[in-house]
Amino acid sequence: MCAGESPASIKTPTQRTGQPTYDARELRRWKIDERRLPQASVVLFREPAIWQRYQHPITFGALLGGIPAIVLFVGLIRRHRAQSRGPAAKDVLTPGPADATVRVWTAGADGQRVEAGHAPGAASHDSWTAVVHLDDVERCREIYRRAHERREPFQMEYRVREAGGVERWILDTGLPRFSGKDFDGYVGSAVDITRLEHARAELSNLSRHLMQAQERERAALAKTLHEDVCQRMVALTLRLHSLRGAAHDGDVQAVVADISRNLATLVGEIAAAVSDPDHQRLEPLGLATAARRFCKDLSARYDVAIQFQDEDVPRYLPSDIALALFRVLREATVNAVVHSAAREVWVSVRGTAAEIHLQIVDRGVGFDAHRAVPSGVGLVAIREWLKLVNGDSVIVSRPHEGTRVEAWVPLRVDA
Repeated sequence: MCAGESPASIKTPTQRTGQPTYDARELRRWKIDERRLPQASVVLFREPAIWQRYQHPITFGALLGGIPAIVLFVGLIRRHRAQSRGPAAKDVLTPGPADATVRVWTAGADGQRVEAGHAPGAASHDSWTAVVHLDDVERCREIYRRAHERREPFQMEYRVREAGGVERWILDTGLPRFSGKDFDGYVGSAVDITRLEHARAELSNLSRHLMQAQERERAALAKTLHEDVCQRMVALTLRLHSLRGAAHDGDVQAVVADISRNLATLVGEIAAAVSDPDHQRLEPLGLATAARRFCKDLSARYDVAIQFQDEDVPRYLPSDIALALFRVLREATVNAVVHSAAREVWVSVRGTAAEIHLQIVDRGVGFDAHRAVPSGVGLVAIREWLKLVNGDSVIVSRPHEGTRVEAWVPLRVDA
């Protein structure tokens, strides 16, 4: 390989590091002063100076001499400044939400967020919520706090206030940063999704109305059947029993007995078919007991261990809150048992003075929560059920690390 040459005679050139090179457009976009760059840095794609940009007109004007040249030069400068304040300037990311399509932020290990272009330490720990709508502040702080404590990625949507009372919707996403095993903080982005949210709100409103209408129809139908049809059929069954006792013909008695049995079976089948099983569980048992029995039955059916815990859950909850939480628990638990391939699932329901908190955890196959499209019927249903009672949820999952579903609903006192 060396053609007979000795290794010592082979001269290898010394590799030197190149000069640091930067894009002036990106420096301008992120508001980074060139004076902060390392010495001997190369900056490419600088915007030409006024003289370079209008060299020929200025030279021509100078040849003409006098006032026309000055007027021409001033006009060119004004035109350049107007263009710089026009649409091209909208590409620059600014901290305010009113004119920003995308904002980038970082956070240290202490959780303090810093917007791109802002000096660290210039704001308080939670100043990022200053522009958040008052109705969304506490929910956003809670989501951020929980994610920070667990060193997990998060995603949340909230409204921001603008001058004139205009509201915009923001999708805020944060990803944790690590140096080895040490947590360094977050890097994230806040994207304006106002148009998307308006379209989604229309669909959600339609879905919510449909779900409410379905609940009302179920309740009305169950009440009608229970108070009218079933009672009339029971009365008819009792009359047949009395006829059987009065009849002497054996064939008549057999027919009456057969009709009586069929009517009793029919009553049971109608009640089971039209009655809502969730209502049947919740009304006599309450949320905690109904959830415990459901988990026990599901565990026996699929041979999966379901560890259930409840703590300080009120026995009597508003019916819509209890129903929404039970259906979320049912949907998330069935998903964990059927799809996660986990042999054990943990379910907990806990109450405080302010809210009811629900959690379903498995250590199954999991999925990439950032790549998966949250459009499945189950996930949509969970979101819509909680919206009906002003609740919210978060789903955290990673491939091969399981899934955690959390939901919480604020408590209210019915008048």
